[in-house]
Amino acid sequence: MQKKRLIMLGVPPETRGSVAAVVGTYRAQGLFKRWPIDYFDAPLPAARHVLAAAASGMRLAVHAHLSVQGFWRDAALVGVALTMRCPVLIQLHGRGFERFYDECEALKRALVRTMLERAAGVLVPTELLKHWARATARQADVTCLPN
Repeated sequence: MQKKRLIMLGVPPETRGSVAAVVGTYRAQGLFKRWPIDYFDAPLPAARHVLAAAASGMRLAVHAHLSVQGFWRDAALVGVALTMRCPVLIQLHGRGFERFYDECEALKRALVRTMLERAAGVLVPTELLKHWARATARQADVTCLPN
């Protein structure tokens, strides 16, 4: 039987903000004890883990918590996971995505659109962000899940 794992990318536990709050709630509710989850607070070790696990035949899914701060750094893991054909759940946190996207050059906007559309799902905390994500990446499967 093939092993299955969820790779989750977030922030260090001592960090303040919505990503830390959501992940802290997951921990407090026992999610990490009930499911086979490998949690990483940095994208490079997470990407290495995805590559090694996929090469060994392990079935993986990736849940990446992304905010505007460090978006490109963390999006690298999403790119690796999508390249390895792992299902990816992107959870957007915070504000400023509209401005961030508008200020990107055309190639970066295309990368954001492609990443959102190729993800198995996109979670957003507000209806406003849901509207933006659907307008930006029309084929993305976007769901509003308040923090």
